[in-house]
Amino acid sequence: MIRKDIKLYTVVKLLENLPKDGFRKGLIGTVIYTHIPARIFEVEIATEEGSILEIVTLEAFQIEPLSKDELKTLKKITLFTTDEQ
Repeated sequence: MIRKDIKLYTVVKLLENLPKDGFRKGLIGTVIYTHIPARIFEVEIATEEGSILEIVTLEAFQIEPLSKDELKTLKKITLFTTDEQ
């Protein structure tokens, strides 16, 4: 499956658990590399504070881009957290 909607720096969420890595469905990450054709992606998983936990290689069926509403909510949470510190 080729994903034209996922590009470099796209914010994505996991669609399945990754028990080997200890990551759960719904975890958010950022695409930092796209293999051609766009079927495999390197995704950076980070903490809310911005520390990198791990970079994982994922297939297109394992991730999807966040919706506009999800991105808005994420930005509000991030801005709120930043203002608090």
